[in-house]
Amino acid sequence: MGRHVFYVNAMLMLFVKIMSMAICWLLAVFIAPIGLLYFYIHHSKLERSLR
Repeated sequence: MGRHVFYVNAMLMLFVKIMSMAICWLLAVFIAPIGLLYFYIHHSKLERSLR
């Protein structure tokens, strides 16, 4: 796995990791539709320009 050494409490490290993953998952719900909308608009413009 590697030779990483952490000089903090293991429970604190686990808590921080779980919280950062939860924040990423919660924000992904709001960010993903924006990205999908961007791809839809970008590819529909590209398709119109090729006709």
